[in-house]
Amino acid sequence: MGGEVALIKCSECGRDISDKAMACPGCGWPLPNAVNANPVRVKRSGAKWEFGGFILICSAIVAAIAGSNHFAVLAGFSGLVIFIIGRIID
Repeated sequence: MGGEVALIKCSECGRDISDKAMACPGCGWPLPNAVNANPVRVKRSGAKWEFGGFILICSAIVAAIAGSNHFAVLAGFSGLVIFIIGRIID
């Protein structure tokens, strides 16, 4: 009826998006049918949390190799929780 929207796949992240969108809401990739010369980049708010969790997980791996098992378990678990929080915050 004129208000119908087709879904297409983002060529960058594979998310289903509207064919009328200017950019993918998941990754910010500009769509080929976008008329705007200035593409919009979408920034996820959870990226900093994910990065912090990743750093803690890497620290846990280094600590485990060095023999500090108590710190490795604590940092690994904390890093995993923080990383998951970052993935949930979108």
